[in-house]
Amino acid sequence: MQTASEYPEVNNINVDGYETKYSEKSFLNKIWHVAQKVGRELVEKGYSLYFSSKDQDTPKWARTVIFGSLGYFISPLDTVPDFLPGIGFGDDMIVIAAAIAVISVYIKPIHKKMAKDKADKIFGVEPYEATHLYESK
Repeated sequence: MQTASEYPEVNNINVDGYETKYSEKSFLNKIWHVAQKVGRELVEKGYSLYFSSKDQDTPKWARTVIFGSLGYFISPLDTVPDFLPGIGFGDDMIVIAAAIAVISVYIKPIHKKMAKDKADKIFGVEPYEATHLYESK
């Protein structure tokens, strides 16, 4: 198993204090209300982190990174306030992408599948329709 010290990138993510803003209810509420603004990619990545955090195989240090990044996403007052049109969620995407890079070994295929299914439901794509979107021609 990897440890936080094997990932120097973790020191570049400043999520100090944001892990206290994380709660399952606040994450699910925020993602539902801002899905159309932030787009499918951020929703799916956020859910991948969320489902990884619920997995017993995910170590505590990785959960801390997850909760910090999702807490940052939940907080309306971060580096770039979420209410700014066009750029408000850009910093959130960077923080979530960095968290995924750091803990990617703990994001299992089942977490990605569950995240995709949730995004499909939020964005109104039925599972059979989604299958056709990803088939190569």
